[in-house]
Amino acid sequence: MVLGPGQEGPRCGCSGVGAPFPDSVTPGLAPAQSTIPSTEPFLAGLTRTEVELAHPLKLLQRYSNGDKHRAIRPTVARVTSSTLREPVFAPGRAFADLRVGDLFDEGAWGVPNVREASPAVMIRRPAPCAAAVSPANEIGRICTWVADTAIPLLVTGEARAHGLARVIEMGDSGRTDLDRLDGGSFEQAADRVGPWFAKLYLEADRRPVKLPRIVEAPDPNA
Repeated sequence: MVLGPGQEGPRCGCSGVGAPFPDSVTPGLAPAQSTIPSTEPFLAGLTRTEVELAHPLKLLQRYSNGDKHRAIRPTVARVTSSTLREPVFAPGRAFADLRVGDLFDEGAWGVPNVREASPAVMIRRPAPCAAAVSPANEIGRICTWVADTAIPLLVTGEARAHGLARVIEMGDSGRTDLDRLDGGSFEQAADRVGPWFAKLYLEADRRPVKLPRIVEAPDPNA
């Protein structure tokens, strides 16, 4: 399923996809519109990826519970690819799991095919969710909800845009809590890794094209 304007993806609730939240959740912390998409609708349409909606409070709970017992490792390798033989929005643009032994391309023996690939390393959302997500974007959206909705709502009774800083110094500096909050940064996780990603991308883009070595076809009668 690819979402269009005004459409919603499957919801990942408290006990399963689409499940309602229990009455014990503080009123205002679980409105229907407070959901985090697994990816942006535009990117979902471009890559033919289903958008999964999950409440940030439940995501935070599940990530926290999982982190108590195991490391959250970025282990889901996914890739989009395209060739000059395909239109821009061909099925090859879709994200797909990349495993050892997968067929990456095919063609005539001895004739090189040019295929552009954009691999990504993601994390899988904890069950019952199933989407693979960008770690930086997922952290940033949860952090924004906690800073702008959860804490302001619990303290003042209403959500506030730019309620609390995203990055707060926690070291033993002798500063008061208020000083730490006032001196915090609103920089998101994606903003911090963005320049590093851009640098790596440009370095890779400047490298010359590497064609795999073509070997002679094996003699089936040998």
